[in-house]
Amino acid sequence: MIKLIKSILYSVLSVFILTFFVGIFTKIAHSPAGLNGAFLIASVSSIIAILGLFFWGLPIHLVLKRYGKTNIIWYILAGILPCFVAVFVFYPFGKDEFQTLIMQATMLSIVGALVSSVFWFFATKNA
Repeated sequence: MIKLIKSILYSVLSVFILTFFVGIFTKIAHSPAGLNGAFLIASVSSIIAILGLFFWGLPIHLVLKRYGKTNIIWYILAGILPCFVAVFVFYPFGKDEFQTLIMQATMLSIVGALVSSVFWFFATKNA
């Protein structure tokens, strides 16, 4: 149980750090986001990551563990899949052109792959 809590904390921390640095170079309403905007982006991303980990990541981890699929590729695929589904089904950033949706799904998938890799490391490999 401690391993899973540690895995979740480090995964959320990795999301916060990545999205904070992406947020520093982001523009909000045609103005640089700055530190406040970067904190906002990172905070919202971290909340979404927590929800995703509890409602998608932990159940998938338990299924993968039960069937002996503890290779990192399974975790990365499980991290990427909901990102593409979310962008193309729910349009969380608005109903944009197809190329923009691909870019959004790619960015979310990079974050999903990072989160799932960090979670995999601490949940299966690290003692």
